[in-house]
Amino acid sequence: MAGSSKEIVLDNKDIEIVKVHISGLVKTKSDYVLDDIKPVFGSKTFLDAYQQSLFCREKLMSRGIFKDVDVVIDTTDGYDNAPDNGVQVVFNVKERNGVVGSISTEMSNTERPRWVARLLSPNLFGRGETLSTDIAHQLNSTTGNHLYQPTDFSATFMKPMRGSSVKLRLLQEKQDCYWSSYGMTIRGGEVGVEGSVKGNTHRLSWVGHWRELLCLNRNTAFDVREQMGHSLKSSIIHSMTMDRVDDVILPMRGGLVKMEEEVAGVGGDVSFIKETMEAKVAATIFDKITFVASMHCGVMVGWRGVSVCDKFFIGGPLTLRGFELNSVGARSGGDYLGSGAFWLSGLHIYTPLPFYWSRFGGGSWLDNFRTHAFVNGGNSFDVNITESAGANFNAATNNVRLSCGIGLVYKFMNSARIELNFCVPLRNVPTDKVVNGLQFGIGVTSV
Repeated sequence: MAGSSKEIVLDNKDIEIVKVHISGLVKTKSDYVLDDIKPVFGSKTFLDAYQQSLFCREKLMSRGIFKDVDVVIDTTDGYDNAPDNGVQVVFNVKERNGVVGSISTEMSNTERPRWVARLLSPNLFGRGETLSTDIAHQLNSTTGNHLYQPTDFSATFMKPMRGSSVKLRLLQEKQDCYWSSYGMTIRGGEVGVEGSVKGNTHRLSWVGHWRELLCLNRNTAFDVREQMGHSLKSSIIHSMTMDRVDDVILPMRGGLVKMEEEVAGVGGDVSFIKETMEAKVAATIFDKITFVASMHCGVMVGWRGVSVCDKFFIGGPLTLRGFELNSVGARSGGDYLGSGAFWLSGLHIYTPLPFYWSRFGGGSWLDNFRTHAFVNGGNSFDVNITESAGANFNAATNNVRLSCGIGLVYKFMNSARIELNFCVPLRNVPTDKVVNGLQFGIGVTSV
């Protein structure tokens, strides 16, 4: 009858879960996914079964080995000796293809964008193992290679193991460090394990890199030129990440703390101890105005074979705004030498676009834009362990760089941050390269 409607109400009746099936497994071993569906067995009512089924579906999808998972909740009328309130739950899964390919552009804070072609074999042996092979080329590279000729290669094997994962990686990467007029080729491997402890992510790995450093041009400063050649770094790296922010690129609430320790000298001819730390906290008022405070610092003590590629560099459009990328601190000729310690800090106020203020949060693509005002500070210095704490504190606080400005931020596809800022450097030293005016930047992390 025209204009009529029917409302269906599902009663929350007591039920008994009789059977749970996973249908569609071809390559996947059943023991790998059984733990993901066990919560369904504890359901006592229909609503419990429905909610637990959705929860289990999300766990199955998070494995990364299924294209889709459908859930069917049905009675057990066709089974012998089944209780009257018996229910069966069926998970219909569709596995991903054996080989998946992609071509994309990747960006980072310290390197120019590069194109990446990737072949991924998910669920290699049926228990979530993955094998990924990448080839890449850095755009605007000075290596002289053709745009379509790859310069970087990597192969990564990952094996999940009950809440953790083991990774083996082999690689070759080329980097152009134009702020110091040298290029570096890294060849080597990495073996590591990653897991979660009390909601925090821990990574422990051994890294072995054979590094080859070459001058980019004939004007490379002698202080950099004398460090060119081959070196072998063998190091143990541990990192801990406590991530409680609601968004990686443009957080509105929560906090983030990341600490990383590296001990080099477990073999090889390079020896140092390095510690870095990042922290960020975000808070929002009126669901529109967001305050973000962040800091990043690091210190290194080296005693054998340390070169320019091991040191810290600061400056750039997403970290110390108003300064060119990695162009702050000690310099020889036109080339920057890096330092053994640094600190950076930032304070931001984010707001929606002025003409979009009243509609912000409605799900439009304009939600990815923010205007912001910022203040950045930082310093690049060396630590001398033979001197007093007061002397090292003075080194950290002398010649502090400071900048401020306003700008526009865009969250690009939830994977990168694009900024266009008008910067005003407030404090700098003559050797720094400053940007007084418009500055454009693309990257993932920011200070």
